[in-house]
Amino acid sequence: MSMTGGSRMTQPYRVIVADDEKQVRERIVQSFPWESLGMRIVGAACDGREALRLAESCKPHVVLTDIRMPGMDGLELAGSLRERYPDVKVVILSAYDDFKYAQDAIRAGVKGYLLKPLAQDEFRELFQRIACELDQEHGSRSGEDTRERFLIDLLKGTHTEPLSERLTELKLQGLNHYTRVAICAFEHRAGREMRFSSLQSALHMSAKFWGGHDIPAIYYGGCHVIFFHDKKPLSKGSVQRLLLDFAEKLERLGDELDGSAGLTIGVGNLYDEPGAIARSYNEAIFASSCRYFRPAESLFFYQDIVRHEPPASSINDLIEETVQSLFTQSTTGGGIHPLEAFFRQVEQHGKSDVRDLHSACIELLIAIHLKARERSIRIRLPERKEALERIQSFRSLYELKAWFLDMAGGWGVEPEASLAENPHDYVARAKAHVQRHLADKISLEEVAESLFINASYFSHMFKKQTGQNFVDYVNEARVNKAAELIKQTNYRIKEVSLMVGYKNFSYFNKVFKSIVGVKPLLYRSGIFAAKTEYEPNEAKS
Repeated sequence: MSMTGGSRMTQPYRVIVADDEKQVRERIVQSFPWESLGMRIVGAACDGREALRLAESCKPHVVLTDIRMPGMDGLELAGSLRERYPDVKVVILSAYDDFKYAQDAIRAGVKGYLLKPLAQDEFRELFQRIACELDQEHGSRSGEDTRERFLIDLLKGTHTEPLSERLTELKLQGLNHYTRVAICAFEHRAGREMRFSSLQSALHMSAKFWGGHDIPAIYYGGCHVIFFHDKKPLSKGSVQRLLLDFAEKLERLGDELDGSAGLTIGVGNLYDEPGAIARSYNEAIFASSCRYFRPAESLFFYQDIVRHEPPASSINDLIEETVQSLFTQSTTGGGIHPLEAFFRQVEQHGKSDVRDLHSACIELLIAIHLKARERSIRIRLPERKEALERIQSFRSLYELKAWFLDMAGGWGVEPEASLAENPHDYVARAKAHVQRHLADKISLEEVAESLFINASYFSHMFKKQTGQNFVDYVNEARVNKAAELIKQTNYRIKEVSLMVGYKNFSYFNKVFKSIVGVKPLLYRSGIFAAKTEYEPNEAKS
């Protein structure tokens, strides 16, 4: 979608989803970024026959169908659609990675074959390709379209014609000099994607902004892509100033339209010939992924990223070492939790690559499951499909680590000491319960019940051992976590309030100030005169 002279996209492409599993069907309809791809769901069917009836009335551009359904299955549906509506693009969804199924799907004329569980990256890549095909079939094929397709070819590195002449012909001769690519992508709260109308407004604003600076820009891959160029080397400072100005305008627009949680910007390196644009683009994508590891920041230059050399040990050795430490409850040097040590090391193994991190996490869960079974220890772990979905859903390394540590807190792989021999265990277990449930309602009575002791006795014992009553401890633990989130992430203060269990924002402000000395917003700014310099700390023992 071009942003250099108005967008071609006027109405979203219509999509029908067919799957006999209601849960899968609803997840596809509700959880995938249809509108950001210029598409919208117009119907959902439980079998092929119903999908065919919907196709007659809804006139879809795309049909996404499961391959195995009662009555008329996905391949039969694809064949019928091909006969009746040859322009409809059909995508097959299957839990079976089978060559014969793929062959049959190709014969039925399908445009893609996706495996369950669906991965967001694969889904987005396929449907972006289909959207481009539809654009070409339904668009005006104007000079602006030609210019945009050429820019996309530059990003992909698939151009075949002499660049200098073609750039001049398309009035892009500025790219013959020094160039660097930047990408800008919205981050959304609660997994919400940008509405179609909001995307249109953002495209219009972007076209006006970058057009005013004579800088080519397109919307591609779910991101705004900007092609900086100049006859002399572009300084980092000049690029940064323009991007921050653009980000401020785009974020303001996002707040008005969708309540966007912010913008992530990645910037590739500077090159002196247009053939290197694809390299700069890939560097920009890599740079933007650093937001996962540094959520408090939003602008990342590839040239500033420190790339670690992989440690001498393999990722398998690291996983084995972590599992061994977990099941013996040992810590690494400095008292670091085995999972904390794992995440630090895996970042170096994967050179801060999010996909490598996700793969390592799945392998770690499998290894934990096998070790628990070997030792006849019963622990609760999510199924592989659920684990993959959860791991991919987290927006930052902080969230991923918190999820793992929360699970580890409930595994109980360490043999429990006798409470009669160690009465402090009541307090330790109560504190562990609080730390695992900071976002939930916590009452002294419920915690005492979980420990199978009298509430009054527990209250007396807790204050005797810790020097504070249970309610004060819970508030302090919540504020500690809130302070950590405020300093280390870019969550809004109200979001942090909910994440640590305060539904009443005014009350959260009051409690936070009573413990820290200033309100949360001032604490984030760092410009305040608190009673003392406050740092989040571990719960007092």
